[in-house]
Amino acid sequence: MSAEYIADLCRRHLEDQLTKSGSILYSAAATLKPGRIYLLGLNPGGDEGLPLESAIDELPGKTSNAYIDEAWEQRGCSYKEGQAPLQDRVRWLVEVSPLAGKLEETCASNLIFRQTHDAGGLEFQKEGDRYWPIHEKILEIVNPSVIICFGNSARSPYAFLRDKLQAAERESVPAGHGNWRLRSAEVRLSNGKRSCLLGIPHMSRYKPNGKKVVCEWITRNCAAHI
Repeated sequence: MSAEYIADLCRRHLEDQLTKSGSILYSAAATLKPGRIYLLGLNPGGDEGLPLESAIDELPGKTSNAYIDEAWEQRGCSYKEGQAPLQDRVRWLVEVSPLAGKLEETCASNLIFRQTHDAGGLEFQKEGDRYWPIHEKILEIVNPSVIICFGNSARSPYAFLRDKLQAAERESVPAGHGNWRLRSAEVRLSNGKRSCLLGIPHMSRYKPNGKKVVCEWITRNCAAHI
């Protein structure tokens, strides 16, 4: 029922967006249920894919997970299903880090559903606001204890949620790579639940796997939530 509800909500809210390429969930429809973790990227990248209308129609029956079941290309290299660097890093963060979750059970989406070749093609605040009512409902359904955002710059899902949910940043620490940082905040969801918001440098470039600073940061910030 949750997947059908979200699909119907998308049709009503995105009526003028349906012919544009994009996607709704990176995870299976079955992840639209209570869960500990919600993964949120910025928007789908790459070459033009299915129109949003098709992604919405397919949502209720969606069984695949883009981080596990899809064969991706990154930086000119082709990888088998689930083995691209970004897919491997997402799996490590969810399953091997102190979060100790299961990727196939983790709801995953993007702040902005519309696909672009890169982030420069987005109207960040305007489009974030457009899709926000749908994320509010997804958050109500999943009710996550931890929200992991890929990217934590001023134009990132982390910054958008932190500001939208009126949360003060709790911590900003070096990520162990150049001047990149790990950022966190505690947010209050619409039902009053307190959730840990984690902003990690985008893992298409940043590899968190095995980094002690990442494990300690997750443990320190999420101890009261996981």
